[in-house]
Amino acid sequence: MSRHSTKNRTRRIQVFEKLVDAHESGVEWVPGPELATPECGGSEGLKRMREIRKDFRDLDTGWDIEGRKRAGLDSWEYRLVKV
Repeated sequence: MSRHSTKNRTRRIQVFEKLVDAHESGVEWVPGPELATPECGGSEGLKRMREIRKDFRDLDTGWDIEGRKRAGLDSWEYRLVKV
């Protein structure tokens, strides 16, 4: 569960917080479809995740977003990683 309500938060922040929550809880991997729900990221949630990943790389933050294909499914999952 996100630490903030969805009210007054941008969609990018919703996606970022979902990834942070998963990282901090030890779950780590977030299924891509969960980043593109009305509660998190909206219909462009995966695009927003890619924008955040680009920002991490461009700003040399020491963090990245890693993706992998979900086992047995036709979708991807993502996690925050320290680089």
